[in-house]
Amino acid sequence: MIMDAFLNNSLENFSKSVSSSISFSSLEASAMSVSRFVSVTNNALQNFGQAVVIGEISEIKTYSHLYFKLKDETAAVDCLMFASVLNRLSFIPKIGMKVVVVGKSSIYLKTGQFKLIVDKMFVAGAGKIMEELLALKEKLNKEGVFAAIKRPIPKWINKVGIITSKEGHVLHDMLTVLNKRNPGIEVVVYPCQVQGSEAPATIVNALNTAFSDNVCDVLIVGRGGGSFEDLMPFSDETVVRTIINSPMPIISAVGHEPDVALSDFAADMRAPTPTAAADIVSSYTVEMMQKDLDSYALLLGDLIYKKIDDLTVVLEKAEIKLKSFGPESLLNLKSSYLNSLNEKFARLIFDKLAFCKAQNDSFLHRLQAHDPKFKLNSLDLAVNEFEKRIEFTVNDNIAKTAKHIDNLLLLMERAPFHQDMIDADKKIETLKEKLISLNPLLVLKRGYSVTLDKKGSCANINTLKINDELKTLVAGGQVLSVVTGIEKD
Repeated sequence: MIMDAFLNNSLENFSKSVSSSISFSSLEASAMSVSRFVSVTNNALQNFGQAVVIGEISEIKTYSHLYFKLKDETAAVDCLMFASVLNRLSFIPKIGMKVVVVGKSSIYLKTGQFKLIVDKMFVAGAGKIMEELLALKEKLNKEGVFAAIKRPIPKWINKVGIITSKEGHVLHDMLTVLNKRNPGIEVVVYPCQVQGSEAPATIVNALNTAFSDNVCDVLIVGRGGGSFEDLMPFSDETVVRTIINSPMPIISAVGHEPDVALSDFAADMRAPTPTAAADIVSSYTVEMMQKDLDSYALLLGDLIYKKIDDLTVVLEKAEIKLKSFGPESLLNLKSSYLNSLNEKFARLIFDKLAFCKAQNDSFLHRLQAHDPKFKLNSLDLAVNEFEKRIEFTVNDNIAKTAKHIDNLLLLMERAPFHQDMIDADKKIETLKEKLISLNPLLVLKRGYSVTLDKKGSCANINTLKINDELKTLVAGGQVLSVVTGIEKD
C-alpha cells in the first residue's frame, strides 16, 4: 500500500507539473535524472521496511551468493541472498521447494532491476517439524545414543542387506554398482516404505527382520533424494533407536550429499548417497581380491618353504640324536671315559711323586742344619764377624782419643783468652750476689711484707678508700684483704 501511494503521488505531481507549466523548458528544468529517479525510488522501497513472502523457488544460480526466483501462480520476483546468510542456512535451497523468506526490496542502480534482498529463509510448513526434529536430536544426544562406538565396515563382505523401497531407481542403481564392482557379494533386500506416515514402522520391521536373520555382514538403510518431509521417516525416534541396537554394522544413505537425517548419526557410517554406500561395501573389488589372492599365494608358498626348512632342521637333529644312541657312539663314549681315567691316574701319580720329592728335599735341608761340619762353618763365620767388630771399635776409639788430644793442645795454645773468660765469670758471679742481696723477696724472708693496691702499685695511705681490695706479699705467698677502716699518723 505504501508503494502504491508513492507511485500515485508521483503520477499526480507529474500531471500537475505538466498542466501548470508555462513552457516545456521549465518542465525539463524540473525533471529528475535517471540516477536520481532510481535512487529516490530505491530509498522509498528501503523505507517500505521488511517484507515476508511465501513462494516456490523456480530458478537458482549460485556463485558466491545465491540468486533465485520466487514465484506463485501469477507473479515472480528476483531474489538475492548473500553468502554470509546462505552459509547460516540449515538446508540447501532447491528448485521446487516452497519457502518463506524475509527481506527488503531494492533496486540495482545500474540496471534499475528490482530485487528482494533475502535475510532469512525457512522451508514452508517445516518450522514446527524442524523444531521437533532438533529437540529429538538434542534428547538422543544427551542420552548418549549418538556417542556409541562406531564399528568399522568389514573389508570382506559376503552378504549385504539393503533396507529400502523396491520401487524406484535407487535399488536398481545400488544393485548395478554391486554387480559391477564385486559380483561375488550376495544381496538380501528387505523392502520397506521410505516416505509417508507408515514408513517408520515398515523400516523398523525390515531392520528387525534383518537382525533376526543375522546372515548379513553389513546393512544399508536409505533412499534417494526428496523434500525435507520425504526424508523425515529416517529421523523417526523408533528408527534411530532400532539402528543403534543393531548387532551388525549399518550404513545410513539417505538422500543426496546435503541431506541429513538422524539415522546418519546413529549408524556406524554415513554415505552421501545410496550409490556411494554400494561403492563402500563393494570397495573390495574383484581386481583387489585377485591381487590379494596372488599375494596370499606367495605368502603361503613362503610359509610352506619355511615349514619344510624347519622340519628339515628337526629331522637332522633327530638323526644326530639317533646316532648318539648307536653302538659306535656308545663305544666312543666308553673309550673317551677310559682315556679320561688314564689321564686322571697319570696326574695323580705325577702329583704324588712331586709331593714325595718335596718332602725328601725338606728332610735333606733339615739334616744339613744339624751337620757338625755345617755348624763349624757357622762358628767360623761368627768369629770372623766378631774380630771385624773388635778391630773397628779399637780403631774408632784411637781416632777419638787423638782428636781429643788435639783439642786440648789447641786450648793450651789459647790460654790467655781462657784466663779472660775465667775473670769474666768471676765478675758475673759478684754481680749476681749483689742482685740477690737486693731482691725484695729476700727481704720478705727476713719477716717483712709488701702491700699492693688493685693497680699493683705499693699501697699509699693517702689514696686508699674503704672497700678497696689489697694484696699483701709475705714469705711463702700472698694475703688478700679489704679496707674496712683507715687511720693516719
